[in-house]
Amino acid sequence: MSSGQQDRTQSSSQMKERPATPVPSEETRSGTSTSQSSAAGSTAPSGRLKVVLAALIIAALFGLGSVVRSVIKNRPTIKAGAPVSRTLMYPGSHVVIDLTNESGGSILQLTTSDPLDKVQNWYISNLQPTKILQVTLGTVILKKDNVTATIVAENTTTNIVIKQSVP
Repeated sequence: MSSGQQDRTQSSSQMKERPATPVPSEETRSGTSTSQSSAAGSTAPSGRLKVVLAALIIAALFGLGSVVRSVIKNRPTIKAGAPVSRTLMYPGSHVVIDLTNESGGSILQLTTSDPLDKVQNWYISNLQPTKILQVTLGTVILKKDNVTATIVAENTTTNIVIKQSVP
């Protein structure tokens, strides 16, 4: 055998001869080892511990099931959307967009050649808004409950957008 092979054989035998040091358990640290499996470092849970863990898991699953049932039972239902009330259609206007969303909201866009003041006065008398916001000289927003009317004058056209949300 060459000296290189001897060195490798010696180093590997040295590695085999080293004792492994297990992580001491609570019992071996206190010096009260009562069973062979505890002294060997076994971490298998006892029968009583298994029963307690199983009971905790079952209780957690039942609790989670109750929460899910409660959420499903008490969630708000989404009503089918209704179109914007046709009583809010400005007389003589043309419909540009009429959309109704599944979640209940709807939008109606109209256009007319009437001036902003005339359209605004009509909506004030028919919508009877609780809030009026004059944004610019050519834009006004009227709001009542779940209905918002935005009126915008551009050149010779007045655009009206009415948004109705779910009450």
